[in-house]
Amino acid sequence: MAEQQVVTHIVRRFGLVGGMEAYVWHLCRGLSERGWVVNIICEQQSGTLPGVNVLQTPINRKNSRWQQMHAFRNEVYKLVDSRKDLGIIHSHERSIAHNVTTFHGQPFYRTRDAKKWWHCMSKRIEAWVKMEEHELCSESCQAIVPVSYLVKRNISELYPLVSAKLLDPIWPGVSYTDKFELIKIRRDGLSCVFVGVEWRRKGLEKAIEIVKLLRADSIDVTLSVYGPSAEKLPAWMQRVDWLLLEGFQAVVPYKEYDLLIHPAEYEAFGMVVSEARQQGVPVLMSDMVGALDLHRCHVRALSLNSSIETWCESARELLKEKSANQDICKDQIWDWSCVASSYERLVYSHLTTT
Repeated sequence: MAEQQVVTHIVRRFGLVGGMEAYVWHLCRGLSERGWVVNIICEQQSGTLPGVNVLQTPINRKNSRWQQMHAFRNEVYKLVDSRKDLGIIHSHERSIAHNVTTFHGQPFYRTRDAKKWWHCMSKRIEAWVKMEEHELCSESCQAIVPVSYLVKRNISELYPLVSAKLLDPIWPGVSYTDKFELIKIRRDGLSCVFVGVEWRRKGLEKAIEIVKLLRADSIDVTLSVYGPSAEKLPAWMQRVDWLLLEGFQAVVPYKEYDLLIHPAEYEAFGMVVSEARQQGVPVLMSDMVGALDLHRCHVRALSLNSSIETWCESARELLKEKSANQDICKDQIWDWSCVASSYERLVYSHLTTT
């Protein structure tokens, strides 16, 4: 009888509480369904999965995020060092006790400008950079999995010494079996949507400029904003009558909209793109979004340096395609079972554990 395969994932918050956390949640569920023994090492837990064992570390009370992460990784190291039954150690955080790590965001070192003297003196920045180096360059780490080619390029540029263990990306999936409740909202004219709590980085101001210019065509266009609460936005945004501030919602009713606008400054992947396309909504986004890898239909990706007129013209083209019902092209299915299978075949099968 074959020995059961064991994998242990490291994530501070286990549950559907964010993009990275959703990736871990669905991957663990997929691996468990494929017969793996799945453990989770976390600090906080929101929800349970059948067949997934949770090992919680003490909750630390540090004030800053870098101190919290530093304390968490030390607790993880002690736990892993004390156990010999955890199998493959798969981290999604700044760990020092893993065989493989999935890199979900922009490398912190990329945001560090060495010419700015205060960066060299910042304890916070130095701590994040050191933890990132330890995560990627530690001897125990045999494989690095980025979530997009955009992230892979950044890592290879900043850390050329890890190129041998830097693999091709394994993108986040979507749940094609999930049932989305369609909320009926009466909307006249065209309805665009923007999604993102981190609204500055994800380009809300540019999205507003695009819709403002579209409205100059004598088209009644609205822009619904999901993610940030109204009070977190500038006062001038709160006064725009065609800007509909919806706040945070667990599920965005994409089918109610004609176009997703996502001009992000940097997005390691961008789950909103996959979710919108799954619901048949065209997407206008920047070329700094990792989801561009999947070559989805009815998507336009533009440089952030393109003029607002160019962005508007692409928006008009996408809206014209939608109104003409030109959905002949079908996107390739990339669901969470594909993600679990990819880790099993392309990553875990090549690792050695002690």
